Amino acid sequence: MRRLLTRIGILFFISMGCACAVDSSTIEVLNQTVTLPKVERITEPVSITPSLELYNTQTPKQPGFFTALQCEPGYCIYPAPDLFQSPIPVDKRQIADVSYRYGSTEMGQREPHLGIELVNASGTPVLAAADGEVIVAGNDDETRYHPYIKFYGNLIILKHNLPEFDFPIYTLYAHLSRIDVEIGQMVTAGHQIGLVGASGAAIGSHLHFEVRLKDMEYTSTSNPELWLTPVTTSDFGQLGILAIHIDNPQRISLNSVQVTLRPVSSKPDIDMPVYGEIYDKSIPHTEPWDESIVFGNIAPGNYEIVFEKNGVYYRATVTIEPGNLTLANININ
Repeated sequence: MRRLLTRIGILFFISMGCACAVDSSTIEVLNQTVTLPKVERITEPVSITPSLELYNTQTPKQPGFFTALQCEPGYCIYPAPDLFQSPIPVDKRQIADVSYRYGSTEMGQREPHLGIELVNASGTPVLAAADGEVIVAGNDDETRYHPYIKFYGNLIILKHNLPEFDFPIYTLYAHLSRIDVEIGQMVTAGHQIGLVGASGAAIGSHLHFEVRLKDMEYTSTSNPELWLTPVTTSDFGQLGILAIHIDNPQRISLNSVQVTLRPVSSKPDIDMPVYGEIYDKSIPHTEPWDESIVFGNIAPGNYEIVFEKNGVYYRATVTIEPGNLTLANININ
């Protein structure tokens, strides 16, 4: 555990100085176009104003991953949904950058993040996360997929019709240096669809990866770490997922509140804690978890969750199991 948490900690501190690892090689940006129905064109940034609707409230046809395996005081354990494989090959970096998690703002310094960052060198293969149809393969110079145009650069969007749901799910792959598929093409999970790059508004070479439920609107995003298969490592086997629901009846502002996750029964000077930021208020949560933050790819074990608001420290202890999702519930007043 020490080695995994240390690696994550090192990535966190490096990323705080630079949002992504910088690749100095020059990237040729493809000048591809997208043929889609006419959409609003903007030249000024717009604010994220999602609907209050929770987007996947429909009951799935196979509700296994929405049914708890067991519950303990303060948390329940679910099977990980396991809908998507990593879009990065197994021999590359598959764990998301911890400094700019989904829903975070880097403590108020950046726009709320609609996806996760998979930091890899330019030219690293990008893979389809599941079987699907290519519905976008081009750039966002004129078509808006984010509050800003010219943000994603070269991007691909796949549409997935999964048996668990009666509505489509979309995956988005952005900042590519090369696109290897065409609109209308059918791809299978693991098929190479492009290469990692730094096009658009990227800071350094990385893959920006999103999951969107029901439609392609940026207000329909869901945390990708809820849906991706947890990574398997040589040190710890398969990792697990932690989602935290915060019951906040008084609607106390939790913007830029940092959450600490640290191993129980470990020496503080040896096992480094993991940090995360509670979702920005504009970010939609996903039923049935109604989560406020997600820690993906955490080594199995017992952990303490700690955060502070208005001088009050909130704590909870949870267990993370390999290949499963732990949902913690914390009440604040």
